[in-house]
Amino acid sequence: MLETFALSLQRQDTTVVFLDCDLFSSQIVEDLRQIKGKFALFCDRNVANLIGYSWQFFLLQKGIAIEIFIFEAGEKNKNHKTKEQLENQLFTQGFGRDSCFIALGGGVTIDLIGFIAATYMRGVTLLCIPTTLLAMVDAAIGGKNAINTSYGKNLLGALYFPHKIYYDFQCLRHLPKKEWVNATAEMIKYAITLSYDVFLQLENGLDQENISKIMGLVKTCIHLKHQIVSCDFAEQIGTRSILNFGHTIGHALEKITDFQIAHGEAVAMGMLVESYMSWRMGFLSFTSFTKIQALIHSYAFPLAVYDFQKELYLEVIKKDKKVKNGVNHFVLLQEIGVVTPSTIPIPMEYIIEGLNWLELEYGKISY
Repeated sequence: MLETFALSLQRQDTTVVFLDCDLFSSQIVEDLRQIKGKFALFCDRNVANLIGYSWQFFLLQKGIAIEIFIFEAGEKNKNHKTKEQLENQLFTQGFGRDSCFIALGGGVTIDLIGFIAATYMRGVTLLCIPTTLLAMVDAAIGGKNAINTSYGKNLLGALYFPHKIYYDFQCLRHLPKKEWVNATAEMIKYAITLSYDVFLQLENGLDQENISKIMGLVKTCIHLKHQIVSCDFAEQIGTRSILNFGHTIGHALEKITDFQIAHGEAVAMGMLVESYMSWRMGFLSFTSFTKIQALIHSYAFPLAVYDFQKELYLEVIKKDKKVKNGVNHFVLLQEIGVVTPSTIPIPMEYIIEGLNWLELEYGKISY
């Protein structure tokens, strides 16, 4: 007789968030001293020169031995080759199961190192220090880690929470204007899908010098994302699909242009197309659609569509993780701050129409 029984598994993933810390403080030093094992600090070459080497030197002066691992910056380097190179360096230098990996940088670094931490020796302690506004409101929260493949973006990865996240808002003072614009795309996503109050705040503009307001918005975005992630961590019931708004279209745009479009710019275009589809399919009022369009336009994203073959684009979008039975599924908008209760299967002709609208509205450029 066939015998069946269930094995109960308890997950106790908890991330401690330090919202306004100073990386060069005694608090950080004491915190790291509580962690046993070998420290590995990861950052791209730009962040290493900006803060990585100086922070390593500071910790060494305080008696904390830490090895630094550098890789080339950019989304196109978030791949298997970079992952394998870093892993081989770790093996060569004798890092074991008791290691602590520290991801210092933007979304690419946090995605990449999170995936390495999840798989190295079947999982090691992970600390994240986001240095861009985009990473602060998105990549550092939620436990998603991944690399890109030749077939698409973020197709290989793991769900793995960092043990702690340290937010040092002084890092934002080094951000170029383009990175600020990039970050607002994810903040606008939270506003459009989850919070009309955040929408109103963003309508009033975002002053790069007003760190106090930035901190408040970052904290709000953290809590909004956590509310979604905490009830659907592994994307099993569909709630977490809300966070994909703008990303299905956006990720395909990034991939088809070999990541010449920045993530925030691609998501801004994706949100426009998916808002357009929400209106065309009768879910969203035209008034709300135009308000969303005006908000995205006000943040000066470069919205001209790159001149690519739509047939190739459609092949990329068909490989998206959210495809079910060969059909792309999207969360659509019912109102600003309100989404459809579940994902909606979207016929390809609506996607093509949305892309054509974007091209007519904002023009086309070569790459």
